[in-house]
Amino acid sequence: MDKAAIISDKIIITYEELSGIISKFKDKLSSDGLLLIKCGINVPTIIGYASAMSRGVPVMMCEAKHFDTDIIINYRPAYIWQPDACIPSGYSVIYNQYDYVLLRADNPIKYNINKDLALLLSTSGSTGSSKFVRISRENIVDNTSAIVKALGIKEYDRAMIMLPVSYTYCLSVVNTYLSVGATLMLTDYPVHHSGFWRFAREHSCSAICGVPFTYELIKRGGFLNKPITSLRLATQAGGKLSEDTEKYMLDMAVKHNFDFAVMYGQTEATARMTCHILNRNPDKLGSTGRVIPGGDIHIENGEIIYRGHNVTMGYAKSYLDLTSGDERNGVLYTGDLGYIDSEGFVYVTGRKSRISKINGYRISLDELEKLIMSDLGVVNACVEREEGIHIMVEKDKEHGLDGESVRSYLTQKTGINGRLIKVSQTVTLPRAPNGKIIYEKVD
Repeated sequence: MDKAAIISDKIIITYEELSGIISKFKDKLSSDGLLLIKCGINVPTIIGYASAMSRGVPVMMCEAKHFDTDIIINYRPAYIWQPDACIPSGYSVIYNQYDYVLLRADNPIKYNINKDLALLLSTSGSTGSSKFVRISRENIVDNTSAIVKALGIKEYDRAMIMLPVSYTYCLSVVNTYLSVGATLMLTDYPVHHSGFWRFAREHSCSAICGVPFTYELIKRGGFLNKPITSLRLATQAGGKLSEDTEKYMLDMAVKHNFDFAVMYGQTEATARMTCHILNRNPDKLGSTGRVIPGGDIHIENGEIIYRGHNVTMGYAKSYLDLTSGDERNGVLYTGDLGYIDSEGFVYVTGRKSRISKINGYRISLDELEKLIMSDLGVVNACVEREEGIHIMVEKDKEHGLDGESVRSYLTQKTGINGRLIKVSQTVTLPRAPNGKIIYEKVD
């Protein structure tokens, strides 16, 4: 029997079947136009992406539920692969499969696209920016190979797709596992539902992936307290874990005999730049690991600078930018602050843009968040506003803290005048699809 490439709630697709589906799909595409995919955590999204890569058609990935029609106006895609609903004017259906339809522009606008361009992904930053990163085929191939090597991914592995496929970290999971002939697993259940973990056990999941918020949910729900016997790898990227959650995952990895990989990446670096297996380096708690194979990292004036073939070509804000070539020449100024220890382990301490100046004092908002989380145990987000620092905290029945308690604590701990601190409460912090906080919505 041919091996499974994709397992979902409703269907199992073998590699032989996937090859036939891709062949049929890509025959509908012309190589001189852009394909826009309205992405979900579903089989059609993976099929559309794999078909575009096979055909050599540049593809733009956008999460369906956050899709902005201005994207069509700004980028003039020749094709759109989307759910079978709300078809935009000026496009006609030319193919359909799995409740998705392939649309072609009735009067496509011809414009030049750089021959090296393979992929457009929205920046995964926490400010909700809508500009896209231009990614080449070489970027994808290089980073995929490095990640496979760093994590030891094998063809017998089965990885859960747990994040939006339009997010660079999740797309790299798709790339790495399909590249070695492994299996992708998708379920409609969210990670905090018991059905998700039942599906994972029934189909012998060997790998899970998540951002910090994912692992906060896993910890709160105690979903790993009962071991998944087939699990051999859990990976984390997309921001820094709280110390408590990182220790929890380390304990689970040791107790249940799986590897817990902590990584650091950016869309501008295709996906990932550093990696380490925490349970093999428990004394490096808080580190994002060593640089991946083929890359180089150093520090300039406190900023993390990365060099490698996975550094992407630059940004795009419209179709006019798609003709541009490589503007970075393999060098990425990450905008992250950090340091490297004597053994080459990287530690990320904050963002250059997340430094506030209050009453003449420079304050790291990232450090302030960590302080509140570690000392008070409250999930929070800190931003600078004209009148001072605004802090939004998630309501917490366990600790029962109110805004005045948080303000009083910070005044005593940091010396910041209480009149410059505003605290508000919310049930859930505003988050992007990748789990990162959208700071523009913090008030």
